[in-house]
Amino acid sequence: MDLSQRLPGMSDAELTNLSSNAQRLGETGTESQRLQAVTLLPLVKAEIDARKVAKLAEMRNNRPVRPARTTKSKAAAAAAAAAEQPAD
Repeated sequence: MDLSQRLPGMSDAELTNLSSNAQRLGETGTESQRLQAVTLLPLVKAEIDARKVAKLAEMRNNRPVRPARTTKSKAAAAAAAAAEQPAD
């Protein structure tokens, strides 16, 4: 199996390690290693970026909804307006 096909099944730590290794080999490896690193590195970065986006979206969806804050002056104005309205 090609390494690029295994990327979705790797953990975040494995992807980070693979990215570091690919960067290093792209600079100091043999010609074959450099070619593989140049081919693999964009795929690894894309997978890492996709996971970051997915995690941010999940965090936004799971964030508790907080009630809107009102200042004392707004609260007082709202109470005064409610008191002035006639009851039905």
